[in-house]
This record gives sequence, C-alpha cells and structure tokens, in this order.
Amino acid sequence: MNPTALIDSTLVAEVKQLIQSAKQRAVVAVNAVLTLLYWQVGKRFAEIFPEPEIVSALRRQLNWTHFRMTA
Repeated sequence: MNPTALIDSTLVAEVKQLIQSAKQRAVVAVNAVLTLLYWQVGKRFAEIFPEPEIVSALRRQLNWTHFRMTA
C-alpha cells in the first residue's frame, strides 16, 4: 500500500469515528432534553389535577392524542 493511500485510509477512519462520536453525543443530549420535557409536562399535569381521583378518572378517558397540540 502506498503512503498516500494509508494516509487517506487513516483520515477516513478518523472522520468516521468523529461523526459516530458526534452522533452519540447528540442522541444523549436529545434524550436528556426529552426526559426533562416529559418530567415538566407531568409535573404541570400533577399541579393542575392534584387529587388522585381526578387524575385516575381523566387517565381512563384520555389517550395520548388528547394531549398532543397541533399547530
């Protein structure tokens, strides 16, 4: 293998690793943000309906599409 091909091969491998590492960090960051979002949403639902009886009754009547907001 000639030296230029070796350098090109090494460069490609390094760039692939950088991309994979960045993708993994992005996934971790998105998961953290979504977890915080869902926790905040749940906290607001619990603040608005503090009585367990209300929450239980609502949970039986509503499904996820009732909570989705459309633009």
